[in-house]
Amino acid sequence: MPRYLIPIDGSDNALRAVEYVIAFAREMREGPDVVLLNVQPAIPAKGLLLEGRLSEIHRLEAPLREHAAALLEPPAATLKRAGIPAQRLVEIGEAAPAIARIAGSHHCDQVVIGARGLTAIDSVILGSVSTRVIHLSPVPVVIVKRSEEQDRKSTRLNSSHL
Repeated sequence: MPRYLIPIDGSDNALRAVEYVIAFAREMREGPDVVLLNVQPAIPAKGLLLEGRLSEIHRLEAPLREHAAALLEPPAATLKRAGIPAQRLVEIGEAAPAIARIAGSHHCDQVVIGARGLTAIDSVILGSVSTRVIHLSPVPVVIVKRSEEQDRKSTRLNSSHL
């Protein structure tokens, strides 16, 4: 049974990656196993010091973990309706290295990640989690882009606000 890692950030882009895996699974003899991952940013060390002891980290991370669990619920429900089992994971830290680490440690065959749709200039300036995952991942990475129709709709909506 193939195992896919789908990073989830709550965006439509991440949900497109879920839909991609569901569509791909319909063509397979054996259904896939899916690992849904949400990575929350680490608590800055400065925040830890202001709160007191480093042992407070679990208390400080609790709201992040709750938020992550809420973000994982809709894609998990979508996969369940399609008959695909999904394991939910929450990590705290930097997104790209965490995604690559989980892909390896959970023996995933592939990472399927939604593209954020940055322009070429934005991608160079801001960087891209998906680009970093490609470089760090021990397994192949599929980036699910928006369709041309979705791009046209987005362009029309954005230009109507000018």
